[in-house]
Amino acid sequence: MATNGTDKFQVWEERWRALNRAMDETQKLYQVIPVARFPRKGTICDLFRRLQSFACGQFDYFFSGFKNNTLARSDAFPPEHVLAVILDQVGYDLDVIERVAAQRLTGTQREIETLMDTDKLAWLALKPAIGTMLGEDTSVLTYFRKSPNIRVVPYAHIAIIGVPYSCTTTPIDLLAIPHEVGHYVFWHRDRGQAGAFRNSIVADKNPVSAWREEIFADVYGCLVAGPVIAFDFQELAKQYSRDDFVSLNDGEHPTPFLRPQIYHKVLKRRGDDGNQWAAKAENLEKRWKIERGERTKNVGVSHVKVGRDQIPVDDVVQAGALLNAAKPVDYIVSQALAELQGVQSDWSGDVADQDVAKLGEEFTMRYHDLLQRVDALPPDPDPSADVTNVWNDWKKRLSDLPRSITTQTSEEPEWKPVFAAAGWTTEGPEDEPAQG
Repeated sequence: MATNGTDKFQVWEERWRALNRAMDETQKLYQVIPVARFPRKGTICDLFRRLQSFACGQFDYFFSGFKNNTLARSDAFPPEHVLAVILDQVGYDLDVIERVAAQRLTGTQREIETLMDTDKLAWLALKPAIGTMLGEDTSVLTYFRKSPNIRVVPYAHIAIIGVPYSCTTTPIDLLAIPHEVGHYVFWHRDRGQAGAFRNSIVADKNPVSAWREEIFADVYGCLVAGPVIAFDFQELAKQYSRDDFVSLNDGEHPTPFLRPQIYHKVLKRRGDDGNQWAAKAENLEKRWKIERGERTKNVGVSHVKVGRDQIPVDDVVQAGALLNAAKPVDYIVSQALAELQGVQSDWSGDVADQDVAKLGEEFTMRYHDLLQRVDALPPDPDPSADVTNVWNDWKKRLSDLPRSITTQTSEEPEWKPVFAAAGWTTEGPEDEPAQG
């Protein structure tokens, strides 16, 4: 039955109390477990505390504001929608952090050891950006899920990265980590710069502007891992059906047909100082031309979906295509490379020119070498640190940004940037894309 006046808010308050109680009880459960049995306990428990503090502030701001009519109403975003989104986001984060914790406590020995290794690998992928694009207080946690994923949160400087279960025995499946870290860098680097990057691409009416975050993550991942990740993304592109291979249109990810070319471009442009990236890019391009041809021959494929446009296949694959600043994909690649000038390492060694079977064998050895580069993970936060202001700090940070970056217009309520830029990159389990 429909409710009127303030009565309609009662059910939302009850839902919030249930969620808040769950956060209380979860924290109490994990706090009493000895550190010796709970790898990364300090970082995980700090994450729980920060989530609850942020959620309390956020929910109270909107709930009290709408109930007491101190926040302006919006036809586009009615109170019920705003409160539902908040509870969904918080509930999803609680679920993710519980997975991070539980998998370290109840997983098999192999799974627990793998998570400690993937924490190190993710930290290694973040390190090129630490101190320049990211603060020294940045940290990382990994957990198992069905496919690679990044969870970016607004209340902690921590990359929460999902890795596939297959990586317990197949290290090559960890090559998605540098790309996922690229998403974290996209959202947590200097906010003014991030806004300028997004707005310059949108303002240019670039037909692939919706791909800007994914392309940025591709560029970052390639600069960190080198040619081996380009090879890996060729293999990932081959996993799509014929139709999706040339016409994937999920609004976020570059079409698989052309996505490996992003990696080839990055390798060519940063191929100097004797790293042989340019030469390996040539070999990878030749391989991709064959693989691409095998997928599309004799099936009448004439066009590829590029953002909003259908581009003739010949225009996409010809020598030099998309390689100048007038081309939409290359424009974003160029912008990302300009922002990532100081980022570059190489996880590849000599493995990128091998066939698939050889690649897996060689990267397994390379993977263990990479782990030796990590002396230690970031220290656990101080458990006595005050986290009561995480919501207010976030809200103030957004209010200090120029309107062009928060995308607020004069017709929208003043709270719109705080709601729309809540700091999360995914809506929740039901809305996640199929790829990272």
